[in-house]
Amino acid sequence: MESIFISGNIGSDADVKQKSQDQFLIRFSLAATKKWIDPETGEQDSRTNWYTVFKRTKKHPQKLIDLLKKGHKVLVVGEPSYNVNTYGSGVKVEVLVNAKNIELQTFDKSDNSVSNNQNSGTDDDDLPF
Repeated sequence: MESIFISGNIGSDADVKQKSQDQFLIRFSLAATKKWIDPETGEQDSRTNWYTVFKRTKKHPQKLIDLLKKGHKVLVVGEPSYNVNTYGSGVKVEVLVNAKNIELQTFDKSDNSVSNNQNSGTDDDDLPF
């Protein structure tokens, strides 16, 4: 199994869809930016990669949805999959992450609802991911 660790900022508030009576799907976009100094120019440069993160749960994840808000910093550990789409002369690769763990790393003083290193661990150990 391939695993991926991504630290970044949530790009859109998480949403949830009910797939069956006891199956919910959380989904949000995640931006991870890498910054570096160009050795030739000495100027700072950066690149941002976008990921679509999803997590399945058996219980309605309202608490988690309330915490996964745009701009919050998270660490996601999961299994990646890739969609490759061609258009014209270009290719776009979409990286999807089936999250096993989502660790919140932001503390928002305005609502006091996100504590540093809060974990989304669920009791879904019987799920195959």
